[in-house]
Amino acid sequence: MRGHRLVWGLGLGLSLMTLLALAAAYLGVLCQWWGLGCLDPCGALRQVEGFGRNPGRLQMCVYVPDGLPRQSPLVVVLHGCSQGAEDTAKGAGWTEIADARGLALLLPQQMTPNNLGRCFNWFLPRDAMSAAAGGSGEAVSIREMIAWMLEGPYAPDPDRIYVSGFSAGGAMTAALLADYPSLFAAGAIFAGVPYGCASSTAEAIACMTLGRDLPGQIWAERISRAGMAAAAAESPSVKLSVWQGAADKTVAPLNAQKIVEGWLSLLDVDPRPDRVLRVEGARYLGYEDASGTLVVERYLIPGLGHAVPVDAAAGCGSPGRYFRDIGLCASRRIVDFWGL
Repeated sequence: MRGHRLVWGLGLGLSLMTLLALAAAYLGVLCQWWGLGCLDPCGALRQVEGFGRNPGRLQMCVYVPDGLPRQSPLVVVLHGCSQGAEDTAKGAGWTEIADARGLALLLPQQMTPNNLGRCFNWFLPRDAMSAAAGGSGEAVSIREMIAWMLEGPYAPDPDRIYVSGFSAGGAMTAALLADYPSLFAAGAIFAGVPYGCASSTAEAIACMTLGRDLPGQIWAERISRAGMAAAAAESPSVKLSVWQGAADKTVAPLNAQKIVEGWLSLLDVDPRPDRVLRVEGARYLGYEDASGTLVVERYLIPGLGHAVPVDAAAGCGSPGRYFRDIGLCASRRIVDFWGL
């Protein structure tokens, strides 16, 4: 049973987390026996059932603008703890951007019996690994959702699949980019952690709150091993945008630095930034490959806690618990970086 797996909130004592985990396990039993509390609906988004074996027992939520042509880009959006697909779609401005740019959105959603905090279980190997690497959980379910999108009525462009996530969703984004290096054209991570940072609940808490100060080469090797397990023909050429609040007390800003260092090492890119700017108050670092193409970027935002920056006045998202209106639309800047 997967109900015992829990990481949320951070700052909780391990003893309390154990009690909560037991409660999650009990909820999972109730769900199996009586169907109580099992479903977290997609709200205004479309829910798709029967998309695959779904070993991770996730829900598949979709947003596709009316009249969107086939072969349009697909963006996979992963929510954070205590959030849902609809929260993130609206709060971060993804539905508005999808309408304006012509994008299909796939929004996997965690179910409460899997994790009482509704966090993706990025820290458990079976959930964070591809089937080729021995995984049999959430990452595999998300891959099945993408396959359904490609083969179903929307038929997005297989060469223009992107993934973005916040917090636990950001950590799962790092895992997906490592697991399926030839699947995604680019990614974006908000307040996430490097792939391979943890393999248990206790390690996950330490990783998020403190970070792990390992060299970029170590992180790159962990990403590379995951990709090799997936039988990738070559190293990934994925572009990556990394966002972090400097005042984040939930996920240590060191994690963003380590994500960047790992990807720069993986892509064999000079760790010295080619672009150093101030963007709407954020410190921006941009890294180019040998051809001069911008392949990795990092935003560090002073005063921002554990939240996604939005700009409601410009039609980008709405302020909320994990969405802070600072006049900077992260989602729009990300799709610009991706070339959408």
